[in-house]
Amino acid sequence: MTKEGLEKTQEEIFRERADVLSRAGKSLSDALARLEDIGTSIQTKLDSIRNARKQEEIDDAPLYRDLNREIKAFNQARAYAELRRYYLIVTREALGLRRHTWVDEMYKIPPRRRELSRHDESL
Repeated sequence: MTKEGLEKTQEEIFRERADVLSRAGKSLSDALARLEDIGTSIQTKLDSIRNARKQEEIDDAPLYRDLNREIKAFNQARAYAELRRYYLIVTREALGLRRHTWVDEMYKIPPRRRELSRHDESL
């Protein structure tokens, strides 16, 4: 193989490594964006429940069902994001990158949420 051929091959390898790493990061970013969207929806539902509590004659049971369905979706999306983060770390390790502190800083995964009931005072 000529020097020029070797350089082209090395360039292709570096480009492919960058693409793989980019795809892993994008996948995690997309998962976190989905989490954020669900979190916004949860906040909207919490606001609806707070408003319903002010009007005591309103049956808020359906609101809690919707909220808890959304919380369940959030926790599932969170588990997916954690898996994507794991894949990113494994990809980085496979490429010889051993320090991952910036991954935790850049891709923060929020804590799990617990389902709520009418008896929760924390609303």
